[in-house]
Amino acid sequence: MRQVTILLILTLLMLSGCIRQTLTDIPSFSGTVVDSNNGQPVAEASINNQFTTTADGQFSFPAVEKKVCNFPIPGAGPLVIRELTFKKSQYRPTTCRVENFALFAENNIATIPLLKISESEKSPSPPVFINLDRKISIFCQIFIGSRVRYNDATYIVGEIYQEKENSTLLALWPIFPNDGEVVLDVPYFDVTLTTGTKK
Repeated sequence: MRQVTILLILTLLMLSGCIRQTLTDIPSFSGTVVDSNNGQPVAEASINNQFTTTADGQFSFPAVEKKVCNFPIPGAGPLVIRELTFKKSQYRPTTCRVENFALFAENNIATIPLLKISESEKSPSPPVFINLDRKISIFCQIFIGSRVRYNDATYIVGEIYQEKENSTLLALWPIFPNDGEVVLDVPYFDVTLTTGTKK
């Protein structure tokens, strides 16, 4: 009986320090899918082979949340991820993901650029994930031929390869930026800038 009483007292003490919180299980992810060259919306692009974008290229997935009772321990909870793969005929299938901490239900909105398949790129290098629109929580795959922003100038990715075990190198070719162009940001990769383009 004494053990039950002690256990009950400890349980009540623990519950008294409990804080009700809303945690994110799966982050929200919404935005517009566009052609990476002209910025025009891509309608009826498949998303995870289950849904499609609207006539104006839009998609929306709300966050999946849960109410929990936590003890006041410092931290923002675990990292939660939502990953979506976008597919459309004549475009390269592109996977994008959003990463948030569980305690913060971020409003994750992005413009997803799809790259048209080029006949000159029949055997592309494996894609890598880079930042999208200067948002550190949203990442998309990048391919040879992708238009990117590096140090506030626009380039085309000419080559992607592993320089070392944990280092990816991008060879960038300078181009003239287009008005309203949708590009990916390259802030964290080893970069080699070249002046010419391959034929």
